[in-house]
Amino acid sequence: MAGPCGGALSVWIDTAPDHGALVADYEALLACQPAQLTFSPNQTTCPQIIILYQPKVTLTLAGSSAIFRATAHMAHSIGLEVSGFPLLLS
Repeated sequence: MAGPCGGALSVWIDTAPDHGALVADYEALLACQPAQLTFSPNQTTCPQIIILYQPKVTLTLAGSSAIFRATAHMAHSIGLEVSGFPLLLS
């Protein structure tokens, strides 16, 4: 299906997914390891689709300043997982 700007979108639905592969890939991503799904729609126009998933990058910050909060906000807005450790100054 062509879009208004000349782009296209194809949607493939796997009617018999490999549940074992899905679970293994999910567990790999939870362990911060890459995962790969392979889909074979059995059509001559597209014999095999391979989707690679990379775990999200995690940024760990320590601090309590405006720079700390701004960096955390910016990293989160571009899709990074952010964890932080506020430092309490005494």
